[in-house]
Amino acid sequence: MPESAIQPCRLLELPSKLSADTLEQLLVDQAVALVHCDIARQTAVDVHAGEHADEDEWLRALGVEP
Repeated sequence: MPESAIQPCRLLELPSKLSADTLEQLLVDQAVALVHCDIARQTAVDVHAGEHADEDEWLRALGVEP
């Protein structure tokens, strides 16, 4: 499995003192970062699975059972 698929997503640490506006912006930033991380991880998994499917198809075309 690609390294990018197994690395955990990083979460931002919240500062000890926050205003409502700062908290709201930090939460929005965190949500964006999590979506970005999830997309990157899923893409890595999909590419990995696709590579293996292509290899299996190639082996079957050669008459070798994968």
